[in-house]
Amino acid sequence: MNLQIDRFRLDVNSRTLSSASESHAIRPKTLALLLFMIERQGQIVSKEQLLSHIWDDVTVNEGVIFQSIREIRQMFAELIVIQNHPRKGYQWVAEVVPIADKLALQKTESVNIPNTHAVANSHKRRQLNRWLLALILLCALLWLGISSKNSRPEVVILPIQNYVDRNDLGWLETHGAIKIADIFSNVSPNTSVIASSELTHQTGEKNVLNTTGNWQLSTSVYGDVYDYKVVYSLISKPQQYAGVIFAHSIDQAIQLLVDVALMDINQTSPDVTTLGANVIQNTAFASAMVAYETDWETAIRELENYRLNYLDSFKAIQYLSRLYIWQGDLDRALKSINTTLLNPRLNIDDKSELLFNLALVYQYQHPEQALKNIEQGISLTEQPANWLTRAKLEELRADIYYQQNHMVEALRGYLKAQSFYDQIKSPVKTASLQLKLAALYIGNQQLDMAKISFQKAKIAIQLHEMSFLYATLLEFEMRHNVLLD
Repeated sequence: MNLQIDRFRLDVNSRTLSSASESHAIRPKTLALLLFMIERQGQIVSKEQLLSHIWDDVTVNEGVIFQSIREIRQMFAELIVIQNHPRKGYQWVAEVVPIADKLALQKTESVNIPNTHAVANSHKRRQLNRWLLALILLCALLWLGISSKNSRPEVVILPIQNYVDRNDLGWLETHGAIKIADIFSNVSPNTSVIASSELTHQTGEKNVLNTTGNWQLSTSVYGDVYDYKVVYSLISKPQQYAGVIFAHSIDQAIQLLVDVALMDINQTSPDVTTLGANVIQNTAFASAMVAYETDWETAIRELENYRLNYLDSFKAIQYLSRLYIWQGDLDRALKSINTTLLNPRLNIDDKSELLFNLALVYQYQHPEQALKNIEQGISLTEQPANWLTRAKLEELRADIYYQQNHMVEALRGYLKAQSFYDQIKSPVKTASLQLKLAALYIGNQQLDMAKISFQKAKIAIQLHEMSFLYATLLEFEMRHNVLLD
């Protein structure tokens, strides 16, 4: 079942639109809308008609129409195929010719037809064309309705929950789902995807999961630059997957999310070890990471339970030992870190992070040992991928020098740490470090430099609306108000 639309060829069976220079895969729902419009060529079709005929199996809003119309227009490039009629609907305006009929016409025209019959034959050809087009469209719509039930499940991308306290990532909540859907479509053109902004979320009978075969993907984003954590849940009755993705950037996180979700949907990767070090697919670990951001006691309990089944989970040890430190349980932190450092399968990235945690344990009671651990960690962080860990190690070393009143060494360490934070473009780390620099300059009676560092911190905090640092900024300003005026 093929149609010719100007220079484009529409293959309904393979769901593709092709020209001499390119080819586009079409989502099932978008194809259904396209055929529905073609069948009513010249008519104005309302949004209500489209919703009731195309999306009768799920609860959606008008956003789904806008996305499908946009996709169709993008595929046809500069060719105008759909015309808007404000407050009325849409109209298909491009000429459509069944390819089978086009070939028949070519054969007919190759035969010598008497002039006396030319008009009559022309009329017959047009009639045949209309009937053939209607027949093809009817068959196509019927086929699409049948095949859609047997095709890959439809993935519904729910709104991203953004817990990164910076305003530059506000787009995640409004457009993040659409970005995920776009990547889905590029990576797996045959996967049907509906972005979250298109859905009306309900808990009643029309909930999208009540439609057989649908998948629902929900995500929450935590962390900061070079340390993003994406907690995801992928559900389809009765299957459910959950896990955590670790990434340097949001783009990397989203790409990994799509890759992992497709593995689950297609059931091509039941072994979690194939997902790589940046992905832990485990419901318990995902729950622990959410608790890590909000409830330390719960996070400790869940991570400890997780380790009973996954003894060599180095990520779990990293987070668990850090929670022990924050809770003041240094003995448990020390035991878990030292045991893990002896594991021959420990990679460089995990080892450097654990050495950082070990230095935190020794920072106050055994600073010289902490400095040795820091040197060990720094020796492992030469690659750009390790710059965050390198910056944290340099900053911690400067903190130890500062507490020992070695101001020159502390200043050198803070500036070195700042150079790495600048490399990875971390506004959070930059703002916090500039406040430390301001305090150091005040202690050295370098008030002009203190004012510069304080202003840098203040500008970064206000510019990025990092509300969790407002109290720290205010406290610093009140403590040193006289000096900073």
